[in-house]
Amino acid sequence: MVAQRHIQARGARPTRSLRDRQVLSGRRSVRHHTVPQFYLRRFADYDERLRALNVDSGDILERQHIKNVAFENDFHTLTKPRELAVDLESAFAQVEGVLAEGLRSIDEKFPPTQEAREAVSVFVAFQFVRSSRWRQVAQDAMSDLMTRSTRFIASYTLKNLEPDAATSFVQEQLGDDTATQDEALQLLESLSDPQFAIEVDHSQHLQQMVEVLTDRKYVDLVARRSWAMCYTDARHEFLISDHPIGLRGSPFPSGHAGLGNALELSLPLDRRRLLLMTLDPGDEGKRREVSALDALNLNSLVRDSALRFVYGHPLVPDEWLRGDSG
Repeated sequence: MVAQRHIQARGARPTRSLRDRQVLSGRRSVRHHTVPQFYLRRFADYDERLRALNVDSGDILERQHIKNVAFENDFHTLTKPRELAVDLESAFAQVEGVLAEGLRSIDEKFPPTQEAREAVSVFVAFQFVRSSRWRQVAQDAMSDLMTRSTRFIASYTLKNLEPDAATSFVQEQLGDDTATQDEALQLLESLSDPQFAIEVDHSQHLQQMVEVLTDRKYVDLVARRSWAMCYTDARHEFLISDHPIGLRGSPFPSGHAGLGNALELSLPLDRRRLLLMTLDPGDEGKRREVSALDALNLNSLVRDSALRFVYGHPLVPDEWLRGDSG
């Protein structure tokens, strides 16, 4: 994969030993875009500005420059133990150049070439996990797993090992090689306490973001879907959000929808075109002129996926941005 070569060439793979970034004295916070500007530009005016709807308050912000939307401070930044920052933004920017080529290729030809299909699939998978919402999900899941396993191991050690063996376990397996027997037993008791919990930093999420770019299975989840192109008119244009990958439903009533099992994934390509990726083989290669109601429904996927903001061209009417009418 082209994306994999770019990441590996820059040595950007984070490891579990990297701690979450701390605010360092004398170091300025860095703005990182979670939606690339080359993509936002497709929906903006000639001055690269957008209208932004705050989905929580309902407020509309006028003429927001693409540099000032869809970003979070230090989202791609890690810190090593000696406070040497490792910034993945430049590595991701290299990959984004490849992904931008994929979008340009699909502009020119649909159905796309296999190379363009893979590049767009990487973009979809990458953007799906590139959000604070996904970061929290990943951190919560990892925290729960590590907490449960640590409690179990500590409880088992206390119940089944003699004090000397338990001390050796703490010294050798937990890395506290100077622990006395009393200190080791006290540590194991605290680790087995029901109130004990492990907090996981965001390096785990960054690891997953890199894996999406380098592991073929994520690309295949998107590339193997059936791709259809939806077209709308100037009065009912497509919108985007700060989390641009929309998804609709799971095939199972109580199931969680994700890249693999969502009935539909959507990626607005520009104001007039939206790529719809489904599980229906009959949809492959279709071109659809959608009605105003269809466009409204497709934009609802955009709103439902938004973290905080929905974006549109500065001339988009309020009611269309809010989804109030067709």
